Amino acid sequence: MGEHVRRHRAAAGLSQSELAARTGLSVAAVRDLEQGRSRRPRPAAMAALTAVLSPLPPPGDPERSLGSARPVVRVLGPVGVWVDGMEQPIGRSLRRAFLARLALTPDACVSLDELGDLLWGARVPGRARSILQTYASRLRPVLAGLGRSAAELVATGTGYRLAIRDDLLDVSWFRRGLDGAQAGDDLDAYESALALWLGRPCADVPELAQHPLVTALCDEYATATLAYAEAVERAGDTPRALPVLRSAVAVNPWHEYLTARLVVALNAAGRRTEALCAYRDARARLDEDLGVEPGPDLRGAFQAIAGATPARPVPAQLPADLHAFVGRRAELDRLDVVGGSGGPGLVLLRGMAGSGKTALAVHWANRVRRSFPDGQLHADLAGHAPGATPVPAVAVLGCFLDALGVPVGSVPVGLPERAALYRSLLADRRVLVVLDDAASADQVRPLLPGAGRSVALVVSRNHLSSLVATYGVTPLAVGPLCPDDARRLLTVRLGRERAAAAGAVVAGCAGLPLALAIRAARCAVHPGELTGRGGAGLDLFDGGDPTVDLRTAFDASYRSVSPAARRAFRLLGVDESAAVTVADAVRLLDRPAGAVRQSITELLRASLLTEGRAGRFAMHDLLRAYARELAA
Repeated sequence: MGEHVRRHRAAAGLSQSELAARTGLSVAAVRDLEQGRSRRPRPAAMAALTAVLSPLPPPGDPERSLGSARPVVRVLGPVGVWVDGMEQPIGRSLRRAFLARLALTPDACVSLDELGDLLWGARVPGRARSILQTYASRLRPVLAGLGRSAAELVATGTGYRLAIRDDLLDVSWFRRGLDGAQAGDDLDAYESALALWLGRPCADVPELAQHPLVTALCDEYATATLAYAEAVERAGDTPRALPVLRSAVAVNPWHEYLTARLVVALNAAGRRTEALCAYRDARARLDEDLGVEPGPDLRGAFQAIAGATPARPVPAQLPADLHAFVGRRAELDRLDVVGGSGGPGLVLLRGMAGSGKTALAVHWANRVRRSFPDGQLHADLAGHAPGATPVPAVAVLGCFLDALGVPVGSVPVGLPERAALYRSLLADRRVLVVLDDAASADQVRPLLPGAGRSVALVVSRNHLSSLVATYGVTPLAVGPLCPDDARRLLTVRLGRERAAAAGAVVAGCAGLPLALAIRAARCAVHPGELTGRGGAGLDLFDGGDPTVDLRTAFDASYRSVSPAARRAFRLLGVDESAAVTVADAVRLLDRPAGAVRQSITELLRASLLTEGRAGRFAMHDLLRAYARELAA
């Protein structure tokens, strides 16, 4: 048994102290086991060792012994290819970095330029393309051991792509296991999924140490660990989370909320001295590495032990997450990269009315809220709210400053002064700021954090191009759902049996989430609408309230553009063409080309038109129905 454990520990690239930290055992216990002095280890110790050293069985698989083996490509820890329980030789470090980068984005082409920058930095050799070809040819036999056509390293002409089955990546196992755990608060499933992490992603590839994809994975691990810790706390067994929290803190040493949860768990287990030492070590690490003091969460965990009270408030203003959120994997991944990197981030979610921008923003914000230990601020700017005027930035700043603990008498009167104080307060904090339904760049600009680690997520129907140009805001278009996700959304809201009979409803909504939500609510009350009865046109999308009425939502966008652009919108909607060019629009509108281009630009900025390839402009089916109503 001792030799078996030692061999698997060495294969995983762990020292005895690292294995002890991951399993919650002492270093002496691991040493005794490996040297044969502990012949009958406790079942709990064996379960912990199995969870850390097993090579990736699927969730629910009974074959969980230390000797089980499945072909897999690992990136959650040291990079490796495993076949029959044995690590395959990859070769020199740059070849390992080449494989690791491709495995981080499976089935996606990584350009030659990106690979060159990653491997050689500013000193890309003239033979770079030839060297990459050699790396690929050396790696292909290694990947072939995973099974016929299971993993192929494909040269695309502009780069390389790792085409690999989903079940051969440890990241996929982790996410699949996590989904199952979260569905039922299954602590064992959480532990199995989190045990797949053997260290920081691509731990033996220094070229990827600070890569955004690696940082995003670390944030994903931290979020999953915190969800597990909360589930353990709900089960009344807080000390159970100790091994997982220790491992997560090792991967995310500057994640203060993770460390705070570790301090709390140690104290709950009766290890007060260890809890105080964990806080002391974290404080020293933050001071030495980053030059900062602990934030409110970590201080609060310490002060709870020491009997003091946290100094400053931590706002938690996010709206509740939607239970019926589906799809948007690509958008969520992009948000993780831009907004979850640990540094400052500015993101703009833009799209037509009803496209689900707010739902996406709220879902992502709730998913990553623990990565923002100093709080989350939220404001509905009412840029397109029916019967309302946009909320002035000075009023929003007053609310934000109050939430951040500024006494009412100390809040400045003027907009510039409030904005300056707001940026100063956020400079040493990591806060998530969600600005929903923005009307203009002028409304948003004073609300953006300055230097620091905070992230602003702006939601708007308008393109707000000046923010993109002058502030480096990352734009992210939010379009209609694909047909599969549209059906899934209806299934979640109506149930499988009703949704199966609602094919016409799905088709009629053309992937627009607000339209699907309204139709689902109506069908739940009036089942006859499942088969098409109950009205026609946009009347089917009246939810009985201006806030859930598609016609009202479109009307706000329509009224935000000039009379000339409104006329263009109506006439383009009447036209039978699926998409038009500027020349087509000039003939249709009977206006000079310059005036037509200006109207099209307005409609694009208001998300009433979309621009496709070759300068062709299209209109969503439901917007077209609205335009025809106006033209009638």
